[in-house]
Amino acid sequence: MDADTRFDVEMQGDVPVVQIVGDLDHYSTPEFRSVTSELIQQGHKTIVVDMSAVDFMDSSGMSGIIFAAKRLAAADGHLSLTNCNPRTARKLSIGGLTKMPDLLSIYPSLEEALQHLLQPQGKPSAH
Repeated sequence: MDADTRFDVEMQGDVPVVQIVGDLDHYSTPEFRSVTSELIQQGHKTIVVDMSAVDFMDSSGMSGIIFAAKRLAAADGHLSLTNCNPRTARKLSIGGLTKMPDLLSIYPSLEEALQHLLQPQGKPSAH
């Protein structure tokens, strides 16, 4: 059990950025779901997840990302991921998540995601 995983939330303008520090796996995904659900309940329509400190992600972590993306889409919102390491990016690609721009956007950096999201232009486009 990985009790060391943290979910740090920092506001960037009106956009909450959730930084995952540790593993996004069977043990930590319920907390990830809870953190993102709480942000959605608070009325946030856009959430950015910074994956730069994710050491490992399994299929449970993928399901947590899908859960958050679908909850946001149902609220007319959008989920964005940033800073995915090559292993994580490969898993997202194999899982088909890179081909769902209406559900999820992936950016190479947090700065690029925020630059795009904080511009008044509607829903983000896929990258």
